[in-house]
Amino acid sequence: MRLKVVDSINDFDAERWDALAGTEPTMTHRWHRVMEASRVAYQPRYLLAEDREGPLGAIVAEKSPSFGGSGWRELLLRRLTLIVSAPYSSRHSGIAMRPGVSSEYVGRLLQHLAWHERRPLLGVANVDSADLAGWKQRHFHPRRQPPRMVLELGSPSYEQYLERLSTRAQHELRRTRRRAAEADVVVRQIPLDGCAAELYPLLAEVAHRHGSVVFSPELFPALARELNDRAMVLAASAKGKSAVFFLCLREGTSLLAIVAGLQYALAYPSSAYFVLLDELVRWSLEHGIKRIYAGLSNEVQKQRHGFSPHARWLCVRAYPHPLNGLLARVS
Repeated sequence: MRLKVVDSINDFDAERWDALAGTEPTMTHRWHRVMEASRVAYQPRYLLAEDREGPLGAIVAEKSPSFGGSGWRELLLRRLTLIVSAPYSSRHSGIAMRPGVSSEYVGRLLQHLAWHERRPLLGVANVDSADLAGWKQRHFHPRRQPPRMVLELGSPSYEQYLERLSTRAQHELRRTRRRAAEADVVVRQIPLDGCAAELYPLLAEVAHRHGSVVFSPELFPALARELNDRAMVLAASAKGKSAVFFLCLREGTSLLAIVAGLQYALAYPSSAYFVLLDELVRWSLEHGIKRIYAGLSNEVQKQRHGFSPHARWLCVRAYPHPLNGLLARVS
């Protein structure tokens, strides 16, 4: 058995890593290369376990993650915590195992990673409700995360999709279309090559609104270089100016809307954001997509477009075990 922990995905052979990552786009070697090239203040850690048969388990985590706060509490949590998750994903835990690997062995790998990084607190993100019992058996303590929004496209056509929406939602969509027409909203698909100058200011505005800069302008060149065959940008302009974009990754018949950028003063008054969300559904139906994962924000608006919230959990435990007992009492 061989265990290795590194701070750059380039220290692992892409073929061996992807033997475990499979088709999940946010776990692939290519996606991790994009994240390393473009994330700001990003400190990833990668664990790869192998035996005589080859790759056995892969885990990706972030050291010193941001918890969205400030002051001494934020600083303390960042110094003590390691969060396991596929980077910038709301649906994958960041743990990929060869079929047949026991949950007990997964627990040992997580403990090894926590000790290696000298982090007494370890959290596993994006845990589904169906898997909570197993994590509790391993003495993890669940914390509810904001839900992921998912649209199941059972309808074969856009017209039949519209019929599934409530009468109120259909009326609102028609009003949205009228407002967008008055604002000269135009929707188009943008190639990744050379799009940074147009799109990054919108991404930066979202970062400023939330008080946290996540990506550098290198995001778009890195995607064009590494994932041009799986990434797609759908954008809308209003009165000739860029208003909003969605950056998506395709996995078979699923579409992951990973990142959004907005110029708020244009995107909402012109209804460009709402029209783009509708056009994302239309594009998906035309390209054989059966399921859309649309991130974590604007839940009410997305539900009007047929999306439904799916619960996800952050499962946390402390090492060593006595410290975990204390964590259980204060939870």
